[in-house]
Amino acid sequence: MDVRFVNGFFYSRLRPLINPDKPTGKLPPAWVLRVTTRVHPGFRARTKQAAKTLRDRPSLEVAQRWEREIRPRLRAANLRFQNVDVDDLDDADLQRHIGELLDLLRENYELHFWLHGHDMGPIARYLHACVGWGIDPVEAIGALAGASPSTAKPMQALRRLRSLVDESGREVTSLDEVSGISDEAAALLEEYLADHGHILATGYDITSFTLVELPDVVLRSILSASAPPIVDHEALASQLREQVPGAERDVFDSFLGDARAVMDMRDDNGPQTVEWPTGLLRRALLAAGARLVDRGDIVNADDIFELTPDEARSLFDGGLPPATELTRRAERRATLAALTPPTTLGDPEVAPPLDVLPK
Repeated sequence: MDVRFVNGFFYSRLRPLINPDKPTGKLPPAWVLRVTTRVHPGFRARTKQAAKTLRDRPSLEVAQRWEREIRPRLRAANLRFQNVDVDDLDDADLQRHIGELLDLLRENYELHFWLHGHDMGPIARYLHACVGWGIDPVEAIGALAGASPSTAKPMQALRRLRSLVDESGREVTSLDEVSGISDEAAALLEEYLADHGHILATGYDITSFTLVELPDVVLRSILSASAPPIVDHEALASQLREQVPGAERDVFDSFLGDARAVMDMRDDNGPQTVEWPTGLLRRALLAAGARLVDRGDIVNADDIFELTPDEARSLFDGGLPPATELTRRAERRATLAALTPPTTLGDPEVAPPLDVLPK
């Protein structure tokens, strides 16, 4: 895969195994493609790996590792950084803290996309098979209900907080007033914000806001929390199974089981690997930005987000660009953000017909 940023927008292109640097305008005859995809070393290696993956189903082992090892490690790292009071750090320690978060994110982003091969693959395989059996994909997704505790847990906390507010008979207008209802309400809210408060809530960029920056949103989430519709996924799965030819129902059971096994990993992958540590990096950079504004080194605290990673690692050691340069970068970012980029660049490339490829 090739990737490029064009005027600030991300584009990607799959590189064919043959003549990857020459755009494909015309395909060779089908028989040539059929032979080539079976004798070319790159195709042979990928076909072998694909067959092994479908046979061995390594995603199930990865999902177990996620529960047993990977998620606990990520959560511990996020909490370790979160428990640092960035306002109490001196310049050197704050700079070191920022650098360590950048290191963590560099490692986590690679992990994030590696995990997606395992957490999205079985779900895609299940849905693809369901479509082939004539099953509505929306109904097929319904059979996955209840397989993601990490998604349900925060909603349970919000619903319990709403119950406590309703039982108190008070009209609350702030999170402080929610905490003041009872010790249980205060503990629940503190735990909720500890687990979710520094996770990006409005996007994936470092300029997005976290929940702790949006107390009114948290309050509205509490006051509007309600029980989700009850879905009997076992009954739904049984109904779907009846639509599958008898000889393939064991395949349906296997694919559904694999998809359910990775659902929780799929839902919690992004928050743990990217959205939480990026939120913590945002907090640390804003603390640095506030200091630099007080010292007259930059104009706006948000200009801190225009630093490159290398500049952020040395921003108190002479790595800070002039304020005018950061302002220029911020203005350019705002200009680019207002653009409507084309979905694709260049002429479309011709894709080979699927029926000539190895099964």
